[in-house]
Amino acid sequence: MSSTLFKSLKVLESMADSDAPRGISELSRELALDKSAVQRILKSLVDAGYCEKVGQSGNYRATLKLWELGSRVIAKNEIGRRLHPVLRYGAAVSGLTVYFALSAYPDIVYLDRVEGNEGRPNASDPGRRVAIHATALGRAILAFMNEERQQEIRSLLIHPEPGAVPSYQSVESFDEGMAEIRARMYAVSESGMQSGVTSIAAPVWGLEPEPIGSIGLTSDTATLPSDRLPHMKQLVVTLAYQATRALGGNFPSSEFEAP
Repeated sequence: MSSTLFKSLKVLESMADSDAPRGISELSRELALDKSAVQRILKSLVDAGYCEKVGQSGNYRATLKLWELGSRVIAKNEIGRRLHPVLRYGAAVSGLTVYFALSAYPDIVYLDRVEGNEGRPNASDPGRRVAIHATALGRAILAFMNEERQQEIRSLLIHPEPGAVPSYQSVESFDEGMAEIRARMYAVSESGMQSGVTSIAAPVWGLEPEPIGSIGLTSDTATLPSDRLPHMKQLVVTLAYQATRALGGNFPSSEFEAP
């Protein structure tokens, strides 16, 4: 990839992730880029319509053009089109918020969401990317990945990155957690990335040996307490089975039948 193109994409990604307009000096420090390079990149992004200058402040922000571009990509996504009816059904039956997340190792990307009347809106909007081991949706996928990838996640537990989510306290608890997910075919997160939020998720297969993604039910802990999880686990596994069939995959009846 061209060095200039790579730097431009990093600036655009940073702008898209920002909650407030950004200045040239701030972006330069964050991305370890020369200020003159950041200034040239921002000018090009403004000329192309992807960023705009905010008044006389000297700061910049991303425009909706990036969202328009992403929306066209999502609209043409075959996986999203096939699975959206499954999510709608899950939200109607459970009353909870239902997500589908795509595997994008070492992360997951939230692709679609349907809110039920008891669902709790939260920060996991479609398009959000999070570490695969940090959420129930991610762990439902990770548990069925090959040993090499699971070993890479174990290494993060031994040498955690700054700001990493402590989803497991030790390698032993990680291994036990993965084995438990494989045995019951779903993962649970209670007050994981967000305090007071409970999620339960199951893996979804396409035509590949490893899960293509996962379906999850989410709400606040008052709406989805521990004693309600046994009923919800049956529903989330059923939804994952329906989603797998919609994608032409085979959903295993146990870990021993997983592709």
